[in-house]
Amino acid sequence: MKKVLFIIGSGATYGLSVKMRNSPLNFSPTDQGFWEKLGEDKCLSYIEPNFPALTYFLKFMDLWNFKILKLHSLESIWNLVDVIFKHLNYSKNYKSDPIYKINKKDFDEILRFLSCYRDNYYNGKYIGEKKMQFSKYFIDIYNAENNQLEKETLLTGLAGWDLRNLIAALFSVDCENFSFNEKLVNTIFNKKILEILNGIVTFNYDVFLEKYLLSKKMEFYYPHSNDKHLNSSICITKLHGSLNWKHNYDGCIEVSSNNLQTCEQGFRDVNAIESFQQCAIISPVIFKQELNFPDSNRRLYRTFSKIWQCAAEKIYNSTHIVMYGYGFPKGDYYLDSFFKFYIKKKKDIKIANINIENSNTNEFNQRINMIFGTNPFFIDIAKEDLIEEKLNSFLR
Repeated sequence: MKKVLFIIGSGATYGLSVKMRNSPLNFSPTDQGFWEKLGEDKCLSYIEPNFPALTYFLKFMDLWNFKILKLHSLESIWNLVDVIFKHLNYSKNYKSDPIYKINKKDFDEILRFLSCYRDNYYNGKYIGEKKMQFSKYFIDIYNAENNQLEKETLLTGLAGWDLRNLIAALFSVDCENFSFNEKLVNTIFNKKILEILNGIVTFNYDVFLEKYLLSKKMEFYYPHSNDKHLNSSICITKLHGSLNWKHNYDGCIEVSSNNLQTCEQGFRDVNAIESFQQCAIISPVIFKQELNFPDSNRRLYRTFSKIWQCAAEKIYNSTHIVMYGYGFPKGDYYLDSFFKFYIKKKKDIKIANINIENSNTNEFNQRINMIFGTNPFFIDIAKEDLIEEKLNSFLR
């Protein structure tokens, strides 16, 4: 029996509110060159009055010679944060990183910045370095923990929370003026495809797919959800998390705003660790290997491990894979190995790529061949009237 699985990247959905698409920041945080684009004058002039905390973040990182605006992708910025978090034990054995030249003073400052960033983000205040202070909540918990691995996990959760919400702010959905990618939904949600649809795997944080399904009164569910669902429901597996998810210190994810009528950016109760919650988003690169080990030392990733396992099962149980808007960027080694491992178990699987920008086709096909060991069936979205015909041909 034929089963088709869609793998969707940021090229397939906007992930930005209508307001943002009409602003100088009309590009996605997962776009290549995102941080470089932020450095353009037209963007900086828009950011400062509208996103004061983001402005401060950029200035702070640049001040400490991280040169964040020179980095070319979201993967690069998360690799940078990965380097920072690995330098937790800066005693006699502390060594400055040769690439980013992190010294002890800089490291202290970046921790101080991350620990207080949340309050200033929500208050919309621009504060100077001299006024920054460690959060008592952050320090008490961090110092009370003796296990070094647990300290690293805790710091990743607390400090990473702030950066994730920075991304969430740019991804937040304008529910009042919701719109969707018509090419995407017309491709996926037609009667023939729905009859053999094995689910959707996406790397996007936005909820545009969910909003579309709700508007059409179509059932969907997330694999980690305990909610009852119909056999005809569509499974949406979101490997990098979602703006309408939040998870606590035990790694349990709950879906907030089931009707998606409000924008969710995650939150945290700073009075008790039992009430700790953050936006359930994982970065494209940082600590993704932890998903394989959902033990007590990596509890923030416990539910995400189940989500990734569901994606693996979906791949294994599918006869056809259609990739739409995802270019398998270089540098995400965990994802490369993930697909290589599970595709090897399913050698007869057929793969198609719906090309969005009609560019870099040869380079993309080489990447696919390296990862999957096969050349993908090519569908050019520029010829929109032929998409359905080509897709049906691929699925025969």
